[in-house]
Amino acid sequence: MPRVDGPGMRHFRGIDSCGIPSAYWVIDCHESPKHLFHQQVCKAFDVLYVVQKEDMRYFEDKGKQCFWVTVACDPEIHCRYPLEQKIDIAFVGSTKRSFYPERVRLLERL
Repeated sequence: MPRVDGPGMRHFRGIDSCGIPSAYWVIDCHESPKHLFHQQVCKAFDVLYVVQKEDMRYFEDKGKQCFWVTVACDPEIHCRYPLEQKIDIAFVGSTKRSFYPERVRLLERL
C-alpha cells in the first residue's frame, strides 16, 4: 500500500496491521513541524522513499529501509509546449507567512 506525503499532517491509522507491504514517500521533511510528524509516521511503513537526500539520516537511524527518490520528470512526457506567454512570473509553492516570511516578502515585491 503506497502513501504519498502531502501538505498536511494526516496519517492512515492501522497500515502496519494490514499484513501487506507498505511504502511512504516522504516530502518536505526539512520543515520543523513535519519532521516530528514524519518520525512518528515512518514507524508504520516497511519502506521509505525520501525526497531530500540529506534527510535520509533521520530515517536510517530508525532502522528503516530508506531510498532517495527525488522529485523529477520525464522529458519525453514533460516537454516544452509552444504556448503564448501571458504572464511574466509564476510561482508554485507555499506562501505560509509563518514558515516562509522571506519568500512572501520577495513575492510581494515581485
